[in-house]
Amino acid sequence: CFVFVLMTMSEAQQFFDPHFHQWDVIGCTHTKGKPPHDKERLGGPAETFPTFDHTNLAEHLEKGNHCRVIGAVHVEALPDVGNGLGEINWSVEKAEGKCCAPAAFIPLMMVARVDLSSDTASSELDALQKAHPTRLRGIRMIVNWEPTWPLVARSDYLTSPEFERGYAALGNVGFSFDLHANPYQLEDAAVLAKKYPTIPVIISHFGCLKLEGADTEEDKQRRISVWRKGMRALQDAGDHVYLKLSMFCYVDPDWDQDGSPVPALFDEMVDLFGASRCMFASNYPVDLSLGVDGPRLIQGLQKLAKSRTKEEVQDMFYKTAMRAYRVDQQS
Repeated sequence: CFVFVLMTMSEAQQFFDPHFHQWDVIGCTHTKGKPPHDKERLGGPAETFPTFDHTNLAEHLEKGNHCRVIGAVHVEALPDVGNGLGEINWSVEKAEGKCCAPAAFIPLMMVARVDLSSDTASSELDALQKAHPTRLRGIRMIVNWEPTWPLVARSDYLTSPEFERGYAALGNVGFSFDLHANPYQLEDAAVLAKKYPTIPVIISHFGCLKLEGADTEEDKQRRISVWRKGMRALQDAGDHVYLKLSMFCYVDPDWDQDGSPVPALFDEMVDLFGASRCMFASNYPVDLSLGVDGPRLIQGLQKLAKSRTKEEVQDMFYKTAMRAYRVDQQS
């Protein structure tokens, strides 16, 4: 197993990043197999960063000495359907330095992709768990529909019996579920979360609230109301539901500037879930490609957390993520 030794807090903020992506769309990493990533599917971020791995993550986040990365979680980067294991095999090679000599090394966990509505979901989960029992922690299957994200083929995943069968199978292999859904879908997700309390649920990216593009103040408040209702339902589903405080630039591109609605919404959610169920994350290289570099990210997160206690700050920067992804801690 992996044991992370937490050193005494120094001036640089310790950060266990529970959400970033390794990918390679040009095949330059010299792994045994072809990188399982599609440039068109990944879009603009892959244009800016054709390759990205854990060494790049540490380099960018630690720029300016505002933080020290003590570990991270690679979250699947949209591999082809049925190739979740192939992507994780490739990612493990990267993590273990088998394909290149890393310039820096950080302990790395994994979240794979499986279509939980597939007839083969249970067997795919078994294969993943057997192949990588110490690194693999969970599954993400994006279900955002209208607006629809890549690889989402239907609107009713969260309420379909096929998906529920695959979701229940997560418990058989000890995996968590990274929930990536639109705000209006969160209440359906809460029903599943409440029904299966032994399966940890980690809500991605602040519940995918998007305020940019709201034509009127009334439209903005309507979006917040739908999102708030779903988030409250998920919080109420149980203590096994966690929240990633990430992708704030999706909520509002000026999330870290005075006048943004993000700080008030941040405080509302941390008060709702409690810091022990909330975790900061980078979403690199996606947010990095949108102009949120390391110093801006870390300083912006510290600004959001400025009124919180030392214990709450530690929870949000590393302790909650390590609990949610079942990583041993020694302090």
